[in-house]
Amino acid sequence: IADAAKLACVLFQDHDDNYWIGTWGNGLWHLAGGEIKRFHFQDEDKNDRCVFSIEQDNSECWLWMLTYNGLKILKNKDESYCEVNLSERMNQHKMFTVVRKDNRGNLWLGSYDTPYIISFDRKKVANYLLEEMRLLQGWDANLLNIVVQGHIAWLSQDRYGLCLYDLDTGKLQLNTQFHKDCHLSEVDLLVSDVTHEQVWAHQRGGVEG
Repeated sequence: IADAAKLACVLFQDHDDNYWIGTWGNGLWHLAGGEIKRFHFQDEDKNDRCVFSIEQDNSECWLWMLTYNGLKILKNKDESYCEVNLSERMNQHKMFTVVRKDNRGNLWLGSYDTPYIISFDRKKVANYLLEEMRLLQGWDANLLNIVVQGHIAWLSQDRYGLCLYDLDTGKLQLNTQFHKDCHLSEVDLLVSDVTHEQVWAHQRGGVEG
């Protein structure tokens, strides 16, 4: 397990109570039945050995993982994991930053251009362009983290910090409306609690609930 612990940056427990360890440069590791093994992606290169975000959907029970090469999807087939190719439906090689599951079971992918949602109810991939953010910056949205509660997406943006985006109306609420009271100008981590009623935001130098 010492090799898996080197440069570990994400630990994920799947629906079968097995653990997946993503490392920065030392690849993906799978811990099951008291045995830990290195998992190799198909045509793996050094960029695939940087695994920094992992989630599992409730519909297919696939594992969604982000590497420096983009999105990797694994499914369990006869006690063995194989990759799922969705290249006909989406670009898996974008510079994604984080993958998160909301309380409806949908998956959200943050990226440097725009957030994406993978909806298992509608069986399609949708994206929100955040045109207001793009106009303010003059370039892509550059999202670092994302948490969704109902119709509100909590966004961590590298310039404005914490922002709120209403998925129904398209209204964007910038960090300047939080800064005075909450001081959440540099948010590097967003996590929803198990009840999906609260969001914990970590900023450099402290934590806010």
